[in-house]
Amino acid sequence: MGKKEETKKARLIFTGRKIGAFAERLRSIPDLRKADCVMCSDIFDTIVKIATTGDNSGGVVCMDLQEAGGFAQSFFDRFGEYGITCCCLDEARLAGNLSLPENVMIARNERHLETMLVNLFPAYFGSSTDKSEDYPEGFVKPGFTLTRGEINALFGESDS
Repeated sequence: MGKKEETKKARLIFTGRKIGAFAERLRSIPDLRKADCVMCSDIFDTIVKIATTGDNSGGVVCMDLQEAGGFAQSFFDRFGEYGITCCCLDEARLAGNLSLPENVMIARNERHLETMLVNLFPAYFGSSTDKSEDYPEGFVKPGFTLTRGEINALFGESDS
């Protein structure tokens, strides 16, 4: 059997009103135009787009955690089944109330969210550099993943 070719474009799905404005700003990055970028009006539209493609090859959903409402946990679980990574903007600090699976990364602001995307898709962001030095020491880890305990600590909560 031949070696599987990895020629697929990066799939980026931008979900919701707030993230839509963020995505519009990112469109000015020339290399990002080569990626498979999709805009979805809300989280339900995103689920439909992912499910109807019949493609479990992954991708990244960028969304504002607040726009997912009380359904965030269910969406994260469903996205994981499709190999989707979620980069969530959490300016309202809602993540501390959730049990976050491995496929979810939390950004505290748009700059942090952009840094996550740069690190996930360096080929599409040209010569952008890692701006992680702009964040408090110990906050950003390689891959920008935080454990539940680390998230709880950030919000001043203890692991029970």
